[in-house]
Amino acid sequence: MAPGFPITMLGQLIRTSEALYQACRLPHRPDIQRIVIDETSPMTAKMKSKPYRKDSRPDWEDIRVQVMRWCLRVKLAQNWETFSALLLATGDRPIVEDSRKDVYWGAKAAERRSSCGPECPGQTFDGATRGLGQRPGSDRRGATARHPAFRAPRSANSDLKAHGPQGA
Repeated sequence: MAPGFPITMLGQLIRTSEALYQACRLPHRPDIQRIVIDETSPMTAKMKSKPYRKDSRPDWEDIRVQVMRWCLRVKLAQNWETFSALLLATGDRPIVEDSRKDVYWGAKAAERRSSCGPECPGQTFDGATRGLGQRPGSDRRGATARHPAFRAPRSANSDLKAHGPQGA
């Protein structure tokens, strides 16, 4: 949940990839998408969506990993210089979200080491960070976001186009 890497999607400024991820969860609720997208903190965006989790799109459990990977790739593509430098600076150390509650995405301290759920952020970043020395696309924002490696999952992309945040 690294803040400070804004995303522009369909003309909308989204301040964190977590906000984009949470908005994809609720494509049929543009009112909630707006609340989530307006947040500057990834954790606050997550918490603002929490009361509406029961309203998540019906296939959310099936597509949430694919959507998270897409959100992280867009974050990387649109913040290439700064975010790739941050990722490269981690070296061989694992990238984990320190969480005592989230057993799926988070990591918990366990006997002096971290143990992760099945989709730790570091595992999710694995595909996104391959080839960091080679920037896909040719320009700073548009081309990389359209590069095949950064293509939205079909359902997320169509839902954002059809049901994106209203009133922006």
